[in-house]
Amino acid sequence: MPLDIFKDDAPVLRQKAKPVRNINAPVRKLLDDMQETMKEAHGVGLAAPQVGTSKRIIVVDAGAGLYEIINPELLSAEGTECAIEGCLSIPGWAGDVDRFTTVRVTGLNRDGSKIWLDASGFLARALQHEMDHLDGILFVDKAKTLMEATQEDVEAVEVAAKPTQFRIVYMGTPEFAVKPLEELLSCGHDIAMVVTQPSRRGNRGKVQEPAVKEYASARNLRVLQPESVDDETFIQAARDAHPDFLVVAAFGQKLSKELLNTPKYGAVNVHPSLLPEYRGAAPVQRAIMDGRTRTGVTIMRMAQRMDAGGILAQSVAEISPSDDAGTLGEKLAALGAAMLPRVLQEMAGRTARAIPQDPARATRAPRLSAQDEQIDWSRPAAAIANQVRALRPEPGARTLFGGKNIKIRAVEETGPSAAGSRPGTIECDDGTLAVVTGSGILRVQQLQPAGKRLMTGDEFVRGYRPATGDRFESPA
Repeated sequence: MPLDIFKDDAPVLRQKAKPVRNINAPVRKLLDDMQETMKEAHGVGLAAPQVGTSKRIIVVDAGAGLYEIINPELLSAEGTECAIEGCLSIPGWAGDVDRFTTVRVTGLNRDGSKIWLDASGFLARALQHEMDHLDGILFVDKAKTLMEATQEDVEAVEVAAKPTQFRIVYMGTPEFAVKPLEELLSCGHDIAMVVTQPSRRGNRGKVQEPAVKEYASARNLRVLQPESVDDETFIQAARDAHPDFLVVAAFGQKLSKELLNTPKYGAVNVHPSLLPEYRGAAPVQRAIMDGRTRTGVTIMRMAQRMDAGGILAQSVAEISPSDDAGTLGEKLAALGAAMLPRVLQEMAGRTARAIPQDPARATRAPRLSAQDEQIDWSRPAAAIANQVRALRPEPGARTLFGGKNIKIRAVEETGPSAAGSRPGTIECDDGTLAVVTGSGILRVQQLQPAGKRLMTGDEFVRGYRPATGDRFESPA
């Protein structure tokens, strides 16, 4: 329910708010009420002290989606810009205030998970304004000039800074590319057409439609599937769409200079790594394989060289021990989608800064090969566990048992192996399925024999009856 907004000389506005120690139902209720209050007052942000609660909580909707941040902290900031501001707690006044143009903020979401937010332009300004409230600072304390203004005057400035709707040609293929497209549609952008890779036949002859095609078709969007984006017929179709932007996410083909020059404001790519790290087709899988504990997503201005364009925005994500390529891809897709509307607005407004990548820091993430799928049991247990996670849900890490392919779907490290144990040797005396590696033992939790259903390691022991001393072999 909407709350009263405290104004002017209310003591709570001048107090330093207290950190939130426990995110519980009352805190989540406060977040809901703050959202309603902000929307009813036609604001772009609200801090808990403004509704009489001295807690370090803010909500912001600067036109690129809603952000709820508990215990926000400013990690870094760059650049300055002076612009007019107003405040729901100081009605009738506006002033010119210097703010950082780009900020990185961290905090907790309503579920208690750590989040990071890279913001620039109007969103960065709104975040700084609300975070000042948490320290008892009002915009009038920082204003270079003050002027009388109606609330309508302040709202007009805010509306002018909010994103407008653009005409977009969207290019993407796998599940990772669905979330950014969904976000663009939810923001009201006009998707002139969706371009995805051609449908292919799977191993059993069934046509496999790209995830983006299925999503777009269900929403009656125009879908093109060119064998080559260099085809002149396709390039002309892109020109005829008269796009403001070309947005790419895991599309799968290199784009020509002619195509990149088609949109009015430019072409951007949503890439699931912290570029210049992991340039290439498999950044999510490679990061997990390498045992990394953090990665991120980058939105870059596209250039002729693959994944080498200037960085427009980045957001960091932790890789948890339970993450696989599927769950991490979902996490990065959501982060990229959240940043995308703001980046487009800044590019259209000529306020975007494309930071050049440092080629000396560039690393590669080449497309997965059949060799990457093969388990070498002489490697350490931790490396094999990372390989299994990186290849889940597909294509899966492979081994051989009795000359037949088996995909290992889930494993866990259980301890050191006995001296002299041969890698690949099976241990199943207790009814569970364990395998000796080059360093340590892995218990197989899930596996899938070729042409068979997914099963647990225990089920495999009962059904296939391996003996202790039998071996999993590496595929040739």
